[in-house]
Amino acid sequence: SAQMHGYVEVTIGTEIVVLTDVSHDQWFAQYVEDMARRRIIGGYADAEGKPLGKYGPGDPVTVEQLAKIAVQAAGVQVEGDCPGVLKNDGAAGRWSEPFMRCAEQRGWSVFSDGTVDPLRTALRFEVVTTVLEAFERSMEGGSAGAIFRDVSNTMPARYAIQTAAMDGIVSGYTDADGKLTGYFGPFDTVNRAETAKIVSLALATYVP
Repeated sequence: SAQMHGYVEVTIGTEIVVLTDVSHDQWFAQYVEDMARRRIIGGYADAEGKPLGKYGPGDPVTVEQLAKIAVQAAGVQVEGDCPGVLKNDGAAGRWSEPFMRCAEQRGWSVFSDGTVDPLRTALRFEVVTTVLEAFERSMEGGSAGAIFRDVSNTMPARYAIQTAAMDGIVSGYTDADGKLTGYFGPFDTVNRAETAKIVSLALATYVP
């Protein structure tokens, strides 16, 4: 069985799907399993919807994917909870349109003015801010800039990053020995494994 080989398995409908690029000994395995089980970030499927058995942990997360992930994680009902008109022309007619519309209407800062490019890769500060906004976590002021060397007092996202760090959702970068470097990398891109960890920890922390 796949468990012997040590890969994460998820049940999709009646089918057990083995994610052959996520082994149990990888740091992100438990978070990927949680996200796939909750149907928030699943494995890849082909055009017919048949699971491919791949998760793509190192693949980047785009802005439109972030909208879908946050909407689903927060339990927002796309049909009923987000009436009104899409602002973002770039998402019009795309699979992401209902999720982008919901993200706009809930006032999430990355999306609210409708100008963000849905197809570009999301940045770390955007993922953290959106996830905290999705769970309606109030952002703490506190000693801004004190936690990470590269999160300045003038950065609008500093409260979200700081709150997420205090809540244990993010911890910043570590060196080869696992020691924290004091850097967060707010403008770095984010992959599917990192996003799974952030969303999984947020669900565990903010949803009773």
